[in-house]
Amino acid sequence: MSEHPQATYTNFWVYQIASEWRTTDAESRSAARDELAALLDDAASYGVAIRGVYSTVGLRPDADLMIWAVTDDFDALQRVAVAIRATTLGAMLQPRHTFPGASLGSKYSSDHAPAFMKGIPPKRYLSMYPFTKTHEWYQLPFEERRSAMGEHGRMGREYPDILTNTVSSFGISDWEFVVAFESDDVGDMVRMVEYLRPAASRPYTKLDTPIFLGVLKDLREALLRSRLRLAFRAMESGVSGVSDWPDGIQCAVTLTFDVDAETLWLSGDLANLSRPGLLSQGAYGAQVAVPFILDLLDRQGLPATFFVPGWTAETHRDAISQVHQAGHEIGHHGWLHEHASNLDAAAEEEVLRKGIAALEAITGVPPRGYRSPAWEFSPNTLNLLQQYDFSYSSNLMSHFKPWLHPGTDIVELPVQWLLDDAPFFLFGGGRPRPISTAENVYQAWIEEFDGIYLHGGLFNLTMHPQIIGRPGRLMMLGRLIEYIRARPGVWFATAGEIADYWRAQSSAESSTGG
Repeated sequence: MSEHPQATYTNFWVYQIASEWRTTDAESRSAARDELAALLDDAASYGVAIRGVYSTVGLRPDADLMIWAVTDDFDALQRVAVAIRATTLGAMLQPRHTFPGASLGSKYSSDHAPAFMKGIPPKRYLSMYPFTKTHEWYQLPFEERRSAMGEHGRMGREYPDILTNTVSSFGISDWEFVVAFESDDVGDMVRMVEYLRPAASRPYTKLDTPIFLGVLKDLREALLRSRLRLAFRAMESGVSGVSDWPDGIQCAVTLTFDVDAETLWLSGDLANLSRPGLLSQGAYGAQVAVPFILDLLDRQGLPATFFVPGWTAETHRDAISQVHQAGHEIGHHGWLHEHASNLDAAAEEEVLRKGIAALEAITGVPPRGYRSPAWEFSPNTLNLLQQYDFSYSSNLMSHFKPWLHPGTDIVELPVQWLLDDAPFFLFGGGRPRPISTAENVYQAWIEEFDGIYLHGGLFNLTMHPQIIGRPGRLMMLGRLIEYIRARPGVWFATAGEIADYWRAQSSAESSTGG
């Protein structure tokens, strides 16, 4: 193998500033800006060059600040990122995106190198985005690919005032490349990208979003503009201003997973125990999908609530123990996915009792939340939940905001079939509906989130590991989370945390006559 050239690494850190920045006094803000600016000025001591700090205020709803770093030492990027987070201001900078890359030299052109490696100073505007080629691109003969890229390069040189920076991200991010255009004229960038659209290589681009446009700024000026933006962020998003949540919170979001495993196919028909092919769908949920979901939640730093049948807890104890050890809430979901409406009072109580025992054997405490299989409620359900000290139910559809069941302390966290993955994806077993694409579900869910957000409600998403846990669907879920996070004033919480807040608020309003 021939010797490879030394790699040069780069990273684009994209941040959104926390709302606390707006209420920080002027003297403290100034000191915090100076502290971070001094760190970036001294980045060379870490072995890193800061090519630019860019304001994205008003250009994207999910970003205020972008920092572009370059180094020959990949580990140095992480050292600087840690140092940024250790500053007073860094603690208020919420990471939204990171785009690492490596300049390794072009296989198509020996003289192609990013502008940042040629000693050319940065320009006023930066347009940066990741992109990925299709599988078909890599199946083309090398000479055909080189010819297409040669054409692309010649077309780009029609705009000599635009600096191009392309780096590879294979294996180190979700994309294959990161490209950054620099220009003193935004209009030129628009014209150039439009001009490149008919290039022969264009049909082989699979994805080239999200796009971040930033304006080169002194750090202190960029953060001053960020503070002004915070004051108007609610108006920018069209929020009605009506909210029942803590100060600064417009909408609550809870991610819930019903870990049915095989019980979905065993409930009501134990003869299915002799059908391993059918049951393997549920086994996938517990054995494969749950670890994938836990990894996604860990990377996103988000809490979730997992509703688990007692049979699943006993049969897949290791998987449910991992959920508990990861710090997520575990709620009750029957014993063998029995529908409460099909049970008499004694049988429903026995199912409830067995499920409590199975979950308590893993968590050490009885579950606080209850989700009935298929959201079925019987005339006895609410009384049984009171008797066994449950604090909330998540089964009914009367509203998109929580409520207290009259005469009880039990909070209802409403659900909706629109916010359940099963109607879109569940297939087989006598269910003739077609399988939807993840893109269609993404569109349906963001539309409903936008509506609930506008009215200050609860976005209670019901998912099943055996359904949402397919690789492509988990990618969609990650995109949905990023979409939601781009909105200001969103509170991600467990179902139990939301129920506790709503109960406390309802009690406070009752005591004051509100």
